Amino acid sequence: MELPKPPQKGHSRAPSNETSRKLVASPRRRTLGPLDLGDTRITHPLQAPPSATPTPTAASSGASPPPKLSTSPRPPPPAREFPHLLHPHLFHPLPNHDLPLPFRQSSAAQPAPNTPLPTLLAQGYFRAAAITCAALLPTLSPSNHTEIFNLWYIRLSCLCLIGATQTAYVEVKALEDLSAPAYWAEEPPAAPAARPQKRHLVPWELRLLAIRLQALSFSDWRRALVFYYELAREARVELRRAINRPTTAATTTATTATTTTNSSDQAQIKLWKARLKDLSIRVASALVEMGDLAAAARHLESLRAKGGDADAAEEDAKVRYMLSLLYIRIGNYSAAKAALPPAPPAPAEAQPQRDPLAHPTQTALYTDHILASLLRTALGHWEASITAWSTPPPPTAGPPQPAVLERQNLAVSLVYTGRLAQARDILEDLIEEGNAFFALTFNLCTVWELLTDGEATKERKREVAEKVVAGGGRREAGAGWFKM
Repeated sequence: MELPKPPQKGHSRAPSNETSRKLVASPRRRTLGPLDLGDTRITHPLQAPPSATPTPTAASSGASPPPKLSTSPRPPPPAREFPHLLHPHLFHPLPNHDLPLPFRQSSAAQPAPNTPLPTLLAQGYFRAAAITCAALLPTLSPSNHTEIFNLWYIRLSCLCLIGATQTAYVEVKALEDLSAPAYWAEEPPAAPAARPQKRHLVPWELRLLAIRLQALSFSDWRRALVFYYELAREARVELRRAINRPTTAATTTATTATTTTNSSDQAQIKLWKARLKDLSIRVASALVEMGDLAAAARHLESLRAKGGDADAAEEDAKVRYMLSLLYIRIGNYSAAKAALPPAPPAPAEAQPQRDPLAHPTQTALYTDHILASLLRTALGHWEASITAWSTPPPPTAGPPQPAVLERQNLAVSLVYTGRLAQARDILEDLIEEGNAFFALTFNLCTVWELLTDGEATKERKREVAEKVVAGGGRREAGAGWFKM
């Protein structure tokens, strides 16, 4: 006789056969997948449920004809709206307490009230123009994207021109990612059977400026490189589209229409080629900002033009000048000399000895003279630098170049040789002649700091600001560059 088993304490696992007996068999509910969209039991929530009367099938009533595609034109896409770019809190105030006192007190340094924005830009009142843009943007319609982006570009550009780059870094974040789908729109196709094409709503110049400012704001130049290559891809697509665009649909059209179409296509081809070249230079600039000067030099070397025509030689000369400046910054002076265009072959008749770094073309002689003099300055050969900057530049094919740059660099070389009085006289003469830019005013104030001390230095700097205002340097009038 088998004794009963004592009850087990705690949890115990039941055998699988007992578990199967305990489970209640229930039918599996039918689930609908993406292939069941033709099921008649699926109805719209706002539609009435299907009747119980069975519908005739294709076998009993015959196959129904396929539905015809609609030939009506596609409705235009809804207008894009950008209300998030019109909030007044996006635009920071621009106080003038950081400007020198003469600029705040002079009536010539302040524009008249209610001056139109184009007049402010033409006369160089960039601070007032930036304030005007901030006042106009909240009054625009959110769908007027053309005027919105135009005022944004003027606002950010003026902030950079007046030295308020920190404010521009903050405000440009409102644009966010300009490659997002919200900034793209479909264009109606040129032909009825053609596919619609997408067009970016933001102007090209604003996209370039936003990429640079956002890279500076986030301290991430790799991000700028990515966006530059995205713009290059878009430029290649547009260039290919302009090249492959048919000129005329029929051969019997008017000659004027054909000429207009061809000239328009050629203008587009020239435009996108120029933008591609500009993007390649911006990539090199981004590499310099990242500190990878060697990669920037290799990139510029890859941009050297190949060919023997005049256009290729001119483009190659421009890249050589950029390479020379970059090698000077790196400190590789032998490579800077090698990057300059070579000297022309000596003619058979006797001619005066020329600089071995001179370029054969007349239009490049002036640039070559500047680079050769700058190379001597970078090498620290101050006497040779003074002689080079004192030598009049060679004549160019265009209008004569003012010697403002040469005289300012001559003054800098004189400072390094200890001739401060001569340097001061040269810089003051440039200011009194109406020349006013950041490097000139900065160098003159530095010379006054070396020559004077204490309150005398502040008084001399104040006199410099008064001379700039009296000279009518309106391009500097609204700028915050003179933080003396």
